[in-house]
Amino acid sequence: LLVLTLRVNAVPQALTPHERVMTLEEAIQLALTNDVDILISEQNPMVDKFALDALYTTYDPVLGLTAQHAFVNNPGGVDPQTGQTVSFLEKYDNFSPSLSGALPFGTTFELTGPQNHQVGPAVDPFASYTGSAGVQVDQPLLKNLWIDTPRMNIALAKKTLRYDQLGVRLQVMTTVNTLVAAYYN
Repeated sequence: LLVLTLRVNAVPQALTPHERVMTLEEAIQLALTNDVDILISEQNPMVDKFALDALYTTYDPVLGLTAQHAFVNNPGGVDPQTGQTVSFLEKYDNFSPSLSGALPFGTTFELTGPQNHQVGPAVDPFASYTGSAGVQVDQPLLKNLWIDTPRMNIALAKKTLRYDQLGVRLQVMTTVNTLVAAYYN
C-alpha cells in the first residue's frame, strides 16, 4: 500500500514511516507501470493481433499427399495347353501429391502430379509406370470481386485491433488525468 502525501505549507514536517514525497512525474510513472486497468486493457490488442494473424492463414498453401498400395490376386483359371491352374498377382502403387490454396483476390489454384506403378501379367512387359501433372486455376469474374468472407473477417479484425489500441490509449489518458487531478487537489 502506497500513501501519497502532499504538503503545501512552507514549514517542512516530518514524514511518518509509510509516507513518501514524490514529484508529479514519479507519480505518473508509478501509475503507468502499476495501474491494473491499463495492464488489463493492454491484453486486448495482443489477443486481437493473434486473431488477425490466424485469419491470414486462409491464404496459406496446403500441401497434400495421398498414397495407395494394393495387391490383387486373381485366380486365372485353367491353362488350356498345360491343364494347370494359373493365378495372377498384380500390385498397384499410386502416389498423388498436391499443392492447393487461395489468393486474396479470389483466385484458387491446385497443382497435382499423380504417379502410378503397376506390376503384373496383365501389364506388358509386367511393369508399367505412368505419371501426369495438372494445374487448375479458378478466377471467378464477378463472384467475391470486392469482398469475400476471409477479406471481410480480416478487415473487421483490423478495425477491432485499432479500436482496442485506442482503448488502451484512452485508459492511459484517464489514469493520468485522474492522477494529475488528485496530485493537485
